[in-house]
Amino acid sequence: MVAGIVWFSMHKHAEERDRSVRVQNLRECFERREFAAQAAPQRVRTHFFTALVRLDEALKAERVLGWLRHQEISVDWYVNQALEGSAGSSEEASMIGTALQNAYHEVRRHDILALPAERDRLLSGSEPTATAGLFAGDPLVFGYRVSPVIVPELRNHPANFILQPQTAWAMQQDIVDSSTVSIVRQFHTAGILSKPVFDRFLADYGPRQNQAVTTKND
Repeated sequence: MVAGIVWFSMHKHAEERDRSVRVQNLRECFERREFAAQAAPQRVRTHFFTALVRLDEALKAERVLGWLRHQEISVDWYVNQALEGSAGSSEEASMIGTALQNAYHEVRRHDILALPAERDRLLSGSEPTATAGLFAGDPLVFGYRVSPVIVPELRNHPANFILQPQTAWAMQQDIVDSSTVSIVRQFHTAGILSKPVFDRFLADYGPRQNQAVTTKND
């Protein structure tokens, strides 16, 4: 009986230690100083792509443990733990978490993480290629919810990142509309954009809503 309790305690401690390592590996992909527009975009993109691989590794480990315990730790839990201390507000953390989860589901949907070669591409900061679904063979393009042409301060912020098949991306038209204004307002409310930057955006683009803006060559 005592031996069983000791074994369980040691196993539980090892499990928590391994989970802490996985959280730390994910947390290292979000260095706050790199959120600034002046940071090197390629380095920031590499970290974001690496976060997708690290998150997948963590969730695979949890699935094994979940099968043993009949309980799994969710994507939300890992994202929240990894972003603790990296975001300036809970709203900012939520927006980063949403962007990361959306990108993760996108690479899962296109069966990218199942192939070692595509995982290696992500770890090197290169855009992966969809291997399944309607867009099989299409590169997944790294893009932005709000183009840096419109708001340069959002160039390197992970909450602004998206992944999308190149064909789908090419079909979209760049227009600053009420949706764009709403998204930029979210960034301001979350403390990501200062009031002067937000006011400048409104002054520059508010009167020109629904007009096409060239942004895809940035």
